[in-house]
Amino acid sequence: MITAEYLREILDYKKDSGFFYWKKKINKNIIVGSRAGTFGKPHSKYDYLRIEITIKGRTYKAHRLAWLWMTGKWPTNVIDHIDSNPLNNKWINLRDIPSALNGRRYFTEEQIQYIKLSMENGVTQSEVARNLNIANSTICNWYKKLKENDYVCAS
Repeated sequence: MITAEYLREILDYKKDSGFFYWKKKINKNIIVGSRAGTFGKPHSKYDYLRIEITIKGRTYKAHRLAWLWMTGKWPTNVIDHIDSNPLNNKWINLRDIPSALNGRRYFTEEQIQYIKLSMENGVTQSEVARNLNIANSTICNWYKKLKENDYVCAS
């Protein structure tokens, strides 16, 4: 595992955008000043798209590197994206929480009823997400839960 000091030496993290930029050329493929990271492949149909950065032959999730860069310590739990968007690595959107709470979104009973009724009436997950001002992926997870995973998310 890399240290916070080494991370800060080779990468710059912009907390307001959530992006990393190369400060140092650590291999022949790196261009100093370019944005670091690639889209990591989901490991299962329930996994999520994320940004990964490879350093010294090891691949790290960008949200975990952001935590290390900002705090100087590796997270003790999982890093939750507060807005449910795993590509949004802005500092204000990240929190270190126990895995049991990761991805859990708290809805009022009224919102849950709205989601259920919308689903029964054929309202798209995108429309529900827009109406509730909630990330589309969060609504998709609720649709999956209500259909016992027999639901394919719209993009």
